Amino acid sequence: FGPSRFCSSAVFDQTASISWQSLETTMLSIPQGLVSLLVVVAAILLTGTSASCPGYSDVANMSNPAVAKFELSKFVGTWYEVYSHNLPYLTSGCHCTRYDVALQGEDWGTHFMCKKGNSAGKMTELHSDNKHASDPRYPGMLTESWKLPVGHTPATAYWVLDVGADATGDYQK
Repeated sequence: FGPSRFCSSAVFDQTASISWQSLETTMLSIPQGLVSLLVVVAAILLTGTSASCPGYSDVANMSNPAVAKFELSKFVGTWYEVYSHNLPYLTSGCHCTRYDVALQGEDWGTHFMCKKGNSAGKMTELHSDNKHASDPRYPGMLTESWKLPVGHTPATAYWVLDVGADATGDYQK
C-alpha cells in the first residue's frame, strides 16, 4: 500500500466508533481471507476520500489580477526554459528550451524546440494544440496536447499559477 496506508489508518482511527472488544468478537466469526479483503477494500476507499491533489484555486495566485483575469492573448510570444523534462523521452535531457506560443482561433498552440544533451546538441521540435480554460472563473486553467507522428497525447493540465506583468500589462515571467 505504501505511504497512503498510514493516511488511511489515521482516517480509520479517527472515524471508527467501535470498541476493540466487539471488533475482536466479530473478527473471530469471519473467515480470515474475507477479513483481509475487507481491510484492503476499506483502506482503498478511505485513501480516496482522505487524500487528494489540490485544485487549481488551491494553488493559483488568484489574488494576482494577472492570474485572476488571465488573458491568453498576452501569453503569445517566445518563452524560454533552462531545462525541460515534461514529456518522458521526447524532452528528457533538453537544454536551451524555447516555446513559441501562438493563438489558434480561440485556443492556442506551441512550437517547442530544444537541444538534446547540451546546448550544442541535436535540435528536437514538437508542436502542441492546446485549449483555453473551460471554466471562466479560472482563465489560467488551460490544457495542452502534443502532436505525435499519429494523433495527439491525451490533453493534460497546463495551469498558469502566477504571472508578472510590466507597467503596460504585458506578461513578463
